[in-house]
Amino acid sequence: MEISVIKALEKIEEVLLAEGEMELYRNIAEVTKSHLEKEKLQLQQEAHKLELELVERRKKERIRQGMVFDNSAYWVRDGANKDGPFCYRCWHKTNRLIRMNPCDDPGWSECVSCNSREHTGA
Repeated sequence: MEISVIKALEKIEEVLLAEGEMELYRNIAEVTKSHLEKEKLQLQQEAHKLELELVERRKKERIRQGMVFDNSAYWVRDGANKDGPFCYRCWHKTNRLIRMNPCDDPGWSECVSCNSREHTGA
């Protein structure tokens, strides 16, 4: 059976208090407080990280719901507006939208990340 650090420190505090060892009791109480503060900070950081991950997942889901594949590229619809083109290769590889730039040839676009060229009609 594993005893937590806090439970162990509380037991030590009880013994020291019963023995009248006030200085040692105060030292152990400070160690307990310090341990709890570190644990609290660690949990707050973990919660913040999880919140950021959730926000990012929701953002990607909104984007994913508005995505349309057309002319060898992804486009994102927002109501009547259509934004893009975005590289389908990069999306499937990294799950990130990378905007494609128009090439010299009309209707062709190039991805700045993977250098693919596609006829996007843009």
